[in-house]
Amino acid sequence: MSINKAFAEDALNAAVNNPTLVPAYLSVPNMQNDLTLFTQMDEISGLANQLCERIDDTKMLAGSEAYNVALSLYKSFGSAADAGVVGADSIVDQLKQRFASNGKSTTVTEPPAPLQ
Repeated sequence: MSINKAFAEDALNAAVNNPTLVPAYLSVPNMQNDLTLFTQMDEISGLANQLCERIDDTKMLAGSEAYNVALSLYKSFGSAADAGVVGADSIVDQLKQRFASNGKSTTVTEPPAPLQ
């Protein structure tokens, strides 16, 4: 619980227990509604954060698996190119370019050499 929430709850309790001290321009029922909404939204926010973490984890796993398959395909296309399969060279060249432009650094990293 945050210090601000605890302060608001204490102030609300004091206002409820001492209504004659509450200025007419302040609405204790509105404050109670706001505090209730805050508590409900805080709960929902926690659940949403957990969901977002799970979504991010799932995205990372799916991306990693897709990337691993892509590397296997690259190696397979490289083997096909080495074996003289027509069209495989252009696929390997295209994938090399994608691989090199995928990084954020200025150095170009060559993809792993295809298995022979």
